[in-house]
Amino acid sequence: MNIRAYHFQSTELTKAKKTNPLLKSGNAQAMQQTLRKLDRAFNDMKSKGMGFPRYKKKMKSFNLISNKIELNGSYLKIPLLKNIKLKKSRDIPDGFKIKQAQIIKKASGYYVNLMI
Repeated sequence: MNIRAYHFQSTELTKAKKTNPLLKSGNAQAMQQTLRKLDRAFNDMKSKGMGFPRYKKKMKSFNLISNKIELNGSYLKIPLLKNIKLKKSRDIPDGFKIKQAQIIKKASGYYVNLMI
């Protein structure tokens, strides 16, 4: 069995969240997204002949996948976080729902990409 396989790691994460209070407080979808990125890095290493994945010291972005992300005027409401004030570059079309948010940290500040 491949220890690095996403499905195996995801199952282990579910078990660990039941016993570890620190993991219990985090967003499960963000943790699973990290496991997907790790699995993709190892698969690329094997199939494309790339080198061993390098891990960066600082996190520059993370994804939140949830049906509870809401946009209320100039505020973005994300589960487990407070309301975040934002400047919209464009409006979200009627009938669309936000499914995922990517929070990115840059030198000039924080940015949010909303996926609908």
